[in-house]
This record gives sequence, C-alpha cells and structure tokens, in this order.
Amino acid sequence: MSSLISHSGWFSLLPGFRRAITGAPKPGSAATEPALPVVLHVIQHLNPGGEERLLAMLIRTLKARSEERYQHVLVTLMGGELLTPIQAAGVDVVSLANRSKLGRVIALAGLVRRLRPALIHARLSSAGLWSRLATALAGYRGPFLQAHGGETYRGHGLKRRLMERFRAGAISRHVCVSRSVADHLLAHGHRRDDLVIIPNGITMAGIEGRDARPMADPPRFVCVGRLSEEKGQDVLVAAMAHLRDSGIAVRLDLVGDGPLRPQVEALISDHGLGGQIGLLGMRNDVGRLLATYDGFILPSLTEGLSLALLEGMAAGLPVVATAVGETPLVVGDDGWLVPPRDPAALADALAAVVGAPDAALAKAADGQARVRQTFTMDAMADRYLNLIDGTLEAAT
Repeated sequence: MSSLISHSGWFSLLPGFRRAITGAPKPGSAATEPALPVVLHVIQHLNPGGEERLLAMLIRTLKARSEERYQHVLVTLMGGELLTPIQAAGVDVVSLANRSKLGRVIALAGLVRRLRPALIHARLSSAGLWSRLATALAGYRGPFLQAHGGETYRGHGLKRRLMERFRAGAISRHVCVSRSVADHLLAHGHRRDDLVIIPNGITMAGIEGRDARPMADPPRFVCVGRLSEEKGQDVLVAAMAHLRDSGIAVRLDLVGDGPLRPQVEALISDHGLGGQIGLLGMRNDVGRLLATYDGFILPSLTEGLSLALLEGMAAGLPVVATAVGETPLVVGDDGWLVPPRDPAALADALAAVVGAPDAALAKAADGQARVRQTFTMDAMADRYLNLIDGTLEAAT
C-alpha cells in the first residue's frame, strides 16, 4: 500500500484508516482490529529546510516508538522533496499540493472529519493558522499542539499578530524548542501553563564524524542554512572579506538556498571572494558532507535551537556561532560565540580557530560527545509521546 497519496480518493485507498475508524476486521481476519487514536501532523511544506528535516526525523521515530498505540499521519499543505524518505519509512502521508489556499483549507477540513484525529500537531505558525481554519470548518474540538521553532511574532505587523491570536485560541499546548522561544511567547501574552519546552534532537546514525586528520591548508569551513536575512550569510561574507584583508586564508561553502541568494552572490562578487566561497545549494547528504570540513559556522541573527548547529557539533567540527537563542547553552565552552551582525568579531573568532587548530579540534571533540549524548531524536520523540499521552489523558 502506497502511503504517498493525494487528498482526492485517499480514504478509499487506505483500508487501514477505514479499519482504525470503524473497527472493521483486517481482510482474512476473524477478529476486529482495535481502533488506534490518530495523531495528525501538519506542516506547510516538506522541502529540505531545518524544520522540515526535523519533522521528517521526528515522525519516523514517533511511528517506530508508538506504532502499537497511535496512528501517525502527516499532512503537507504544499508537498515537498522529503515526501519520499518519509514514505519509505512507512508513514502515511497526505499531500494537499496543487490547490488554492481555500482549497487546502477545505481539503484539510474534510480530512479532519474523516480521520477524526485524537490530537493535531501543527509544525510552525503557518501550518498552525491553516490547521486552525480547517478545524474550525470541520467542527474539531480536540487537543491541538503548536510547535514553535523560533520567535513567532518577530518582525510581523498587526495583521499577522491578530492572525496569531486567532490561531492561538484553539491551542492546548505550545511546544517550544528552547527557553528563549518560551520567553518570547510569554512576552507576547501567552500563559506559562500552556508552554512546554522540548529541545530539538537529531538522528545520530545519519551524522558521520570527522576523522582525526589535521585541518586542511587552507582550512575548509561550512555554513548550513536557508539563504535568508535572519540566517546572516551576508554578515559571514563580510567576515570572510575581513579575513582575506588580514592575510588569513580560509575556504567557505554555503549549503542551502533561499531568497537571499542573489544578494549573497552579489556580495561575494563585490568583495572578490569568488575563489574562496562556494554556493552548494540544497543538499540531501548534509550528514555525510559535514565530516569533510574543518569547521562549522552559524552566523544567524535569530535562532530557536538550530538543527544545523547540532549536526555540526555531532560531526565533531569546531564551531563558531552567534550568541542568539539557545545557541550559547548548546555551544557552552566547546566553541566560539560572537555577537550577531558583527563581521569583525566573526572574523576574529574564525582566525582564533585557524590559529590554534589542535585546541579547536579538542574543543570540538568535547562538544561532539556532549551533543551526541544529550540531543538525540529518541529523547525528543519520547518527550513528544509523553506530551501526547498526557494531553489526551487530560482531555478525557
């Protein structure tokens, strides 16, 4: 049975769902299969960004750790490249792509009516808003979890804030990836009792560790993230110019794509850094790719708890990062922290790594051990399952 299907006709193609809802027996079975509560996960799209990759790992792990208790169903409103690996893990995926915004809301409302989920989990505020509209249309009154990966209200006007308030009215619990995200929601009037912190985790088996080789000459650094203003790649290009002007040779690859790409390309050209900075675009092999570098850079202007940072540290790379969000607590003493929007400070930290490579690699080894022990996907999934269990118990 294919688990990748469109909304139209999906119900007739999924006898497992029909059995779960009606209690009908499996074909060839005399016994009636007990109905499993459906947990409906909703995300805007599944193109390979940090949150999308995180949900792909999370839902596979949730399925593996609770398949006797829950039926996990993933809805993507706009499709995306990560559908295939999620499907390969046996997760039921419903794509509502190729529809108007209104069409997606109507289709999602119909899905909610048919599946009658025990709980809905929306990933990020955009999915939360569309889910809120759909559940209102469907008459859904069950528990609703809203996951926040960053500062939801940052940089948005009155219209967006009013929309967020409409969405928040139906939410049972807000799931925050970090204390800083929880503090942001508290500052915007959310109740402390409605907030729960579940740190991000990563699947360690997918991260190759850097071997014990010396740094290359020149050292090779990597920055992984969407090319957008809040990720700070323009600041990083300026820092690279500082290093070049100081006579320090390094090589940098930017992994990712996004709306800032034309500006980043122009900055690279203006600074004459075309021979030092590479733009690799989107990659599906980041877990393998990281081990080929000598250092990891996170120049973000804002963060919740960066998935890319966890992966860079788990790979054993020396880390230079901006002191935003949960990053200082993750990096601790095992890397270099600098203020955001400060190319000179970023360049100085990179120069410190290049100037003392053995000490930098020793710090990285300590950080690698700590991250691999603390920020696991199994731990994240177990916290989610405990939250789902408790929320459903409180709702009965």
